Amino acid sequence: MNLAAEIEKFDGVHTDVLESAALRWEPTAADVRLLLKLGGDADVNRAVGASWLLKDLAGRGYRLTAAQSKTLLGLLDDEKDWQMTLHLVQAFPAVKVTRATADAWHARLAELAAHPQNFVRAWSFNALALLATTHERFRPDVADRLEVAGHNDAASVRARIRNVTKTTPWLRD
Repeated sequence: MNLAAEIEKFDGVHTDVLESAALRWEPTAADVRLLLKLGGDADVNRAVGASWLLKDLAGRGYRLTAAQSKTLLGLLDDEKDWQMTLHLVQAFPAVKVTRATADAWHARLAELAAHPQNFVRAWSFNALALLATTHERFRPDVADRLEVAGHNDAASVRARIRNVTKTTPWLRD
């Protein structure tokens, strides 16, 4: 399957083309490199389509390498579209955070936790909790952020925070 051609069919709205491609696709390292490259594309539809497929990979349990994860972090710094940012944050379970990149991930996710789009904020809190699960030094900060947002943010954000709290053991202790 020609992944780039499948992404070209995406109109920026209807994900059925991406869903169909994802069902027929067995990802390779070259495909992931292509998705990360297209995530930085100047064409927003290509970037959003690639980010949607990266999110789908994460949902299937795919794990990025440290280098791929660093590239994904760079894509988050170059926000082209809120949907792209949302997909990349939702792909966080696939990310390999190293000691060298943990502070950068924490800083960027904390910034995104104040994003104007509710869903980006909600999933940024989710990613922050995942980060703090493996990098314990962030737990006090993340717990404080979740506590404040859990009382003061939009309903969709509060709902995600409730879910995170229920499924994250260190937040229940």
